[in-house]
Amino acid sequence: MIKTKQQLFDAVPVQTMECGTRYVRVNDIPEPWRMQAQNDIRGCACPVVEGQGPLYYARDFQDWVQGRWWGTPGPKGLA
Repeated sequence: MIKTKQQLFDAVPVQTMECGTRYVRVNDIPEPWRMQAQNDIRGCACPVVEGQGPLYYARDFQDWVQGRWWGTPGPKGLA
């Protein structure tokens, strides 16, 4: 069970493009935080990898988890 922000970040695998860009797949974020992330990070620039579905840059996801994403509180319900 995920109880902390670090556990959430650790639970989401980070992928790397051939060019070195690191990203996470939105579908790899466990609920209820997937929906929270989608609401809070909406409108940001996102990498595109064919066949991977919606993605976030790993750094943007990490900033969101740590509560540093443009004034959002980050994931709710975690220590």
